[in-house]
Amino acid sequence: MSTTTTNTTSYTGDGQYYGINPATLNQNQAIIFDGTEEITMFNNTGEGVFGGIRADGSTGFLTSRSVIKTIDLIAEGEIEGIVSGEFKPDDDDAVVGQIGWAGGYIDPYTDKYPEAFLRSVFLNDTPVVNVNNQYNFQKLEVALTNGSPSGIVTGDNFLGVGELAPIEKTRTINERLRGPDEGGTEDNPFYYHSKVYRFLNRDLASVRINIKIPALSFTKAGDDFDIEDVGEVVGTTVHFRYRYRPVYGGREESIWYAQGGVVGSGNPYKSSVKGIVRAPFLHKFIIPLDDELINDQLIGWEVEITRISLDSIESNIVNQSFVDSITEVSDTTLSYPNSSVVSMAFDAEYFSQVPTRAFDMKLLKVKIPVGYDPILRQYCHGSTQGDCEDPWDGTFQGEVAGTEKQWTDNPAWIFYDLLTNKRYGLGDHLGDVEIDKWTLYEIAKFCDTLVEDGERQLEPRFTCNVLINTREDAYKVLQDLASTFRSIVYYGYGNIHAVMDKPRDEIGQFTNSNVKDGNFTYSSTSQRTIPTVAIVRYNDKENFYKPNLEYIEHTEAIRKFGVIEKEITAFGCSSRSQAIRLGRWLLSTELAQTELVTFTAGPEAMIIRPGDVIRVTDTNRSTGIYGGRVAGITTDSVVLDRPISRIHNESDTTNYLLSVTTPSWFYDDSLVSGLDQSNFADFRRSHVQDVQFSPSSQNVDISYVDLGYEANEVLSGTKIKNTSENFFSTVTGQLLKDSTWSMGEINTQNNNLYSVLTVKENDNYSYGIEAVVHDTEKYTFIESGVIYSYIPTPTGPVTPPPPPDSVAVTLENYPNSNATKRIKIKPAVPTPKGTTIGYKIYIKYGSTDGTEGWNANDMKSSTSSIPKDEFLEKVIYLSDLVDPNDGFPYTYYIPHYNNRYYYTRVFAINGVAVMSSTSQDGTPLLVNNHFPVKDIKIHSLRLHTDFYIANPPEEEPTKELYAMTDHRDTRIHWIAEFLNEATISIPISYRVSVHEPNVGSSEALTELVNYTTDFTNFNFSFERNRDMGNPGGSEGPRRHYDMVVQAIDEDGITSSGTYNSQDFGWDIIEVINPKPSHYTFTPKQGDGAFDGFQTQCDKLWTTQYIDSDGFLHVKLMANTYSDIAGGYAYISNHPFSGADFHHDGTPKLPSERSNLTFLPEEEYKTGEYVITETHFELPGLEVYEPYNSEINVKPNLTTGSFNPPYWFGAKLYDSFDREVRKNALVDDWNVGLINNNPTNNETMTGLWLGLGRDNLGDGSAGTDVLKETYCFT
Repeated sequence: MSTTTTNTTSYTGDGQYYGINPATLNQNQAIIFDGTEEITMFNNTGEGVFGGIRADGSTGFLTSRSVIKTIDLIAEGEIEGIVSGEFKPDDDDAVVGQIGWAGGYIDPYTDKYPEAFLRSVFLNDTPVVNVNNQYNFQKLEVALTNGSPSGIVTGDNFLGVGELAPIEKTRTINERLRGPDEGGTEDNPFYYHSKVYRFLNRDLASVRINIKIPALSFTKAGDDFDIEDVGEVVGTTVHFRYRYRPVYGGREESIWYAQGGVVGSGNPYKSSVKGIVRAPFLHKFIIPLDDELINDQLIGWEVEITRISLDSIESNIVNQSFVDSITEVSDTTLSYPNSSVVSMAFDAEYFSQVPTRAFDMKLLKVKIPVGYDPILRQYCHGSTQGDCEDPWDGTFQGEVAGTEKQWTDNPAWIFYDLLTNKRYGLGDHLGDVEIDKWTLYEIAKFCDTLVEDGERQLEPRFTCNVLINTREDAYKVLQDLASTFRSIVYYGYGNIHAVMDKPRDEIGQFTNSNVKDGNFTYSSTSQRTIPTVAIVRYNDKENFYKPNLEYIEHTEAIRKFGVIEKEITAFGCSSRSQAIRLGRWLLSTELAQTELVTFTAGPEAMIIRPGDVIRVTDTNRSTGIYGGRVAGITTDSVVLDRPISRIHNESDTTNYLLSVTTPSWFYDDSLVSGLDQSNFADFRRSHVQDVQFSPSSQNVDISYVDLGYEANEVLSGTKIKNTSENFFSTVTGQLLKDSTWSMGEINTQNNNLYSVLTVKENDNYSYGIEAVVHDTEKYTFIESGVIYSYIPTPTGPVTPPPPPDSVAVTLENYPNSNATKRIKIKPAVPTPKGTTIGYKIYIKYGSTDGTEGWNANDMKSSTSSIPKDEFLEKVIYLSDLVDPNDGFPYTYYIPHYNNRYYYTRVFAINGVAVMSSTSQDGTPLLVNNHFPVKDIKIHSLRLHTDFYIANPPEEEPTKELYAMTDHRDTRIHWIAEFLNEATISIPISYRVSVHEPNVGSSEALTELVNYTTDFTNFNFSFERNRDMGNPGGSEGPRRHYDMVVQAIDEDGITSSGTYNSQDFGWDIIEVINPKPSHYTFTPKQGDGAFDGFQTQCDKLWTTQYIDSDGFLHVKLMANTYSDIAGGYAYISNHPFSGADFHHDGTPKLPSERSNLTFLPEEEYKTGEYVITETHFELPGLEVYEPYNSEINVKPNLTTGSFNPPYWFGAKLYDSFDREVRKNALVDDWNVGLINNNPTNNETMTGLWLGLGRDNLGDGSAGTDVLKETYCFT
């Protein structure tokens, strides 16, 4: 029994769809597709798709078994291959610091093949073979090519590549394929729901369409079936049609093709699925593409898929269909030269979609030094096996006959390969540029040095496992790769250099005697930008090389600065411990290397390169170090050019470090041939020899010597001689007179080392150097297991720490200052120190006689000895500045006031902020001769409109002239600096004074008035100017004056003075506020009917008219003057100009105007030519606004006196002249026209006469500016 179900869903259209008649279209499609197929019942209960052919030829049911084929391009070839075993070191005596392993072997995953390498093949992150050699997937084929230059050749039988294995590319679609609508109106445009797919691939031979049937069944229900048959599940059928057409460039191909040619003459391709489907079934259909349609215009193909079976709308019938995927099939065979390719085929039954593939592989083989073992990381360059004594001669495996490239994860040789390879690297672009391979060799050995891995094992210091699969800027890739081994890359001297941040010797030294002007310039990093937590991103090899985060803290830095996070990506890193070391390097570098020094030196700086370590000895900065020029030198003695009394003490047991510049040589491998690795020490030779000595040593003789005379005075020096052995070597450098020397205590020898960042060659044979502090202590911290802090966490962290043994309080001069003192506070750390990590320091100032110390009112409570928080100066830690003599931490405090006693109290603190139960007080200290205000530097004094980010601050105070100030208020800003302090913590104010102007000079003349402010900005308002008063009190507010800013303290001492022959501590500007001038009024257009257009040069944009009541309206639609207070309006019935005014600015009478002549019978008209003057002014301090303000005044005439049109002009004045007029301060303030002297900005008399601006021409060729009348009605 069978039945039919009809789909009654329909669509009602408007009869037209993009110009196509749907009724005709549907009719044509119905003819082509043979109408529709109704839902029919296939009365068979066997599961499967009917149509299978058995071995005996009979038909039956079949199920789909799809095979997925993939070809993955892995990498550039030639590669090492897939991993089938694990390296295990065989070196029980290995220690930290050892280069590579003395022995080791590759332990295979299993002795079975291919299970060994299938352990490294992953589908959906699951290995094909597990650790128990059991298969996780069935019916799998894998083929791998390592990417040789010849590629895959015929006969390789490589899976998926060959004449019988076309290239396929599958596009996942997964779209619902619906059946047609039936029973709708004739104009229904969606009769068939065809799917059309375009493939822009002209090389296709065929297209394989995969239609997925999730389920297919017909459940008998309803009155049409016997009661015993209801509920029986049988099969049903769905039918499909296919067409294709070519796509040509430049035109749209509308003819569809199928079997037998053009559709219409032939039939569409047909297929159907018949049976019961309970698991998803994939129905495949291949459409061959006619090669006769291929021509030069072909760009691709389109395929149309149509379901002609109706969709079920009944719950008992299941027949949905989907376009699952479409496979593009090409007959082209590729050989894939220089490409590592993996081809796979696996049963789709085990996957809902194409699985992800991953492979654990050793990729590119690269050039490595001859004699280098990349597995054991051993460097042996002898002529016989095992002979490691000979130096490397600079040759590489892959370049020497009989050798080939090898795989390595040493980042130095990966870096070298990327530089030299001509296929994917920079080899074709470098030309004659040399690569410093000798330094890379040393870097590679440093990378292969064994360090702790955090799990009580050893691993190489740096490895690189990276897949570069995107196009990037070449320099960025090199910098990223260099960052893997903590290096920078730069080009200089014809070579490409890599410089690693690792322990290294100093190359040169600089003192005040061999830098320009003897000056070093320092800058420091804000504490708010110093990271205390590093978040390192890396690909974890223990978690399938997936991205992972490592969180590294610097405990002591967090205590001081709080949690400040910084993220960094560890390029090529797959080791957790390597990521931790990178994070520690970042934190320790940012924390310790916060100071930058810049200076200019002579030709002796020519040898310095980026990355070099130099010693900087600045005697202006510290009293404990010395530097100068050598007056004489031999192998066992040196004469310094100055007496040093400190070391003339035979009982002094202090150890000193003396560094002397001894010029040496270095090799440039681009100029010198025949070099090998044994010459590496001569590539970057140190030009400094260090000597350690103690004045108490019996073998050291220290004496004063006379160096000669200068200005009739004896010059003395210091001679240091070793009586038992030589100090200096003539082999490592030349011993020259006038070379530089430096000296300091041995405990502070690292405090003045800097790492060079940039070297800039100037035109005058000088070199500008920029360097950052070099911290030699950080390298131990970076690789010291899992301890994140310099200070081990103490046991019993909640136990209160012991108080300091004592507190040393001393007064000393601030470096490079003769005016400022600072208090050095140094707590003595007890032994044992217990849980102490730092100290809280409280400071209080008292009276001048020392009678007021700590009292009960200063404490947090009546029973507490802890002072209130207002007295807390700072918290210091044991890892802060440490006295080299005793190892105690110390800090500095700049006193607020002079001639006062200061009291200190210190508590110890532990890691959880528990304080010691008792404290130690320092000795009361009297501070005198302390005037820090004198060290305040004022500069960059400017108007606020000139004070912005893009206008850089001045290095030194310079008088600025503001000759065209257009605002009546003078608002100023300035910068104040105090020595090397980041902020000004002393109690000071700023004294702003106004002076008589001193044109062309920075010297301040008579002071008129002064003000005090606590801020670095001040507004000298018009009201202050008005109330300032003048000698005689008759001139009103000042238009022209100087302003001076200086710092001042509570005792009235100011910062003004002279230091090193330069003005210091104050700055000055000159201000001129001229009268309004150079303005015109905008003429109306169209015979007065329209407002005139605004032009770029207009200072005023106006429109003006007289209303019926006789009032004059002047609308200021745009006004560039911020200070217009009033003026005089001039009206006449006839045109007038500036020539019609007297020199005093008053308008001439008609009889006084030589251009007017009246006949006797015309005398009655003279009144029409009168120019009437009307005064207007805003009250109080009001001014006309910059936009949409209006001058409204009734002229001294009536509408009946004259007939329009009228002509108009005006004189405008500002608040200064209004004040003068109101108070009758100057009689002639408005007398005269300043049009005749427009460059005089300082005039106090006269006004500018503004008339109408010339109209523009009509735009035609040769049109001049119109000189017509400027009238309005």
